[in-house]
Amino acid sequence: LGHFHKPFAVDGWIYNPGSPESCAINEAAWKPRGYLVVDVDTDRQQEDVPKHVVFHGDNPRRAFRQYPFRVDHVQSPDDLLDRLREFLQRSAAELREKTKQEGAIEQLPPVVELYLTGTLPFDRSRLDIGAIEELVREHFSPLVAMVKNLTQSAEYVFEGDANLPRAELERQVIQELLQENKDYASRAAQLAELTVLLKQLVLAGAQTDNVLQQMEDFLQQTEVKA
Repeated sequence: LGHFHKPFAVDGWIYNPGSPESCAINEAAWKPRGYLVVDVDTDRQQEDVPKHVVFHGDNPRRAFRQYPFRVDHVQSPDDLLDRLREFLQRSAAELREKTKQEGAIEQLPPVVELYLTGTLPFDRSRLDIGAIEELVREHFSPLVAMVKNLTQSAEYVFEGDANLPRAELERQVIQELLQENKDYASRAAQLAELTVLLKQLVLAGAQTDNVLQQMEDFLQQTEVKA
């Protein structure tokens, strides 16, 4: 049955054991899986008894774990790292215990995803994803450490006119976001206009060379340095 990773059975005679190892984190919940041993007795004559018996082998696999962490209660970037350190230390200890109970292969390092959720109480530019990934590696020694920033910023609220055309609303949002960054604030209006233009070109199916030429022409006309 080839590429199918998820185990299934159909009508009592089509069986797929699933892949013996998870190939993505969403596959970790698929159980049982691993391998099948099928005994066939062609001499069996009873009509209500199948000629085959299937044994499902659920072999141990690498641990895959996802951890959500809300940031609403932190006060600063340093406070976030301190709280994450405590959270990850506790979670890693729980994982080691659960790994033993589930019979997972302990010598295989796990795959760990950390999700940051909630409202970030400080500027997003101060969120050090690299330092957070290092904390995950420090406590789990994982095969893969992934940190996903799903937080919202408390500092930005857009109050636009809902009756404006969508392109104009997008331009206003982009301009206000650029104005929040000191490196782009002085040219936020021009860069916002350029962003909307490039988006429209891409959606219209423009060739890459054409998009680049349009960007170069726009920058020259507005005297904005790339």
